[in-house]
Amino acid sequence: MKTLEPPYSLQELLLVLWRKKWLILLTTILGIVLGYVISTQMKPKYEATTEILIETDKSDNLLYTQNMMETYREVLTSSALIKKVNEQGNFDLTTNEYNEQVKITMINTSQLITITAKADNELEPVKLVNKIATVFKKELTNYSKINTALVLNPATQSTSNQDSTFNELVSILIGGVIGLLLAICYCLLREIYSTKVDTETNVQRLNVPLLAKVTKKDSAQQWLYHIAALIQGEVKLGKKTVLLLNSAKEKSGYLQQLSQLLAQHKQVVVLKQIEGNAHFVKTNEGEPDAFIYSTATPFSALQQKYNELEQQYDIVLVETSQLDSAETMLVASNQTQFIYCVDAKKTTLKQAKSILKKVVQLKMHRLGIVIAK
Repeated sequence: MKTLEPPYSLQELLLVLWRKKWLILLTTILGIVLGYVISTQMKPKYEATTEILIETDKSDNLLYTQNMMETYREVLTSSALIKKVNEQGNFDLTTNEYNEQVKITMINTSQLITITAKADNELEPVKLVNKIATVFKKELTNYSKINTALVLNPATQSTSNQDSTFNELVSILIGGVIGLLLAICYCLLREIYSTKVDTETNVQRLNVPLLAKVTKKDSAQQWLYHIAALIQGEVKLGKKTVLLLNSAKEKSGYLQQLSQLLAQHKQVVVLKQIEGNAHFVKTNEGEPDAFIYSTATPFSALQQKYNELEQQYDIVLVETSQLDSAETMLVASNQTQFIYCVDAKKTTLKQAKSILKKVVQLKMHRLGIVIAK
């Protein structure tokens, strides 16, 4: 299995769990509910026991009696006895069902036979063991002339092998623990073996700074202020062009907002492509100037316009959806800042590594990555 780089610290794993706390909570609750449902469906088993003492009329027949005990066990489980128990006790047990429900126990060198029956119904095992003992007592005379059976302890009530309250609590606890463990394992494994550029740790594998993680609900736009400050710092070093590779769903929003922030302190121009036949039409969208062009615009004309804008403005913002584009070829140099806006649901680590490798080959300055969720 592929080694993970960099290794995950305990703090990082705990942060993963904290981010997924609602999923973990809901899964735990679901486990508790399932545990409760299962506990209500579990039927308790009831059992009853009676004891039979095999008597002999003479002490010198004791050895004979002990030798016959195994025979008596066979009699108690024979189909003939089962048939009579069914007829006299109004049961409908097959031989397999009888052997599953009834247990015959004998102690070595003893003349005591213990009969135990189990059933879902509270009264059935009591009725069953008593009927077996009665039938066996009558049938014994057919197998031995010197032995008789004495029922020592007729069953009067059955006992349950389950405490319903206790088992309900245990089932709920087990369900909750299983739900919690499954949720934790899912969250951690999904994080550790994720192939998407969707977390800070995965961005670290790309060896580039994470500029921001944004969602549709983000309204404060503090991340844009942060990026604007970084861009202005690089502009002071002569890097006047900013190329935004945007693979996220919203193609224009980030560029427009970023240009407006930068225009508060610098002369900013936006160069962007649209469908149609426009050639460098100046628009009035927002505060910064913007020039639009189409796919039909010749590359030589595009290059000439870019050179003019670079001379006239402090910052030139260019957005593209593909790295292998005319825009990239136009601005690629060591004086260009590169920002990569990735789609957290679609962009894979392999794709991001390939793009960033090309950026290095084009000698652009990698400012960082923005994760759009």
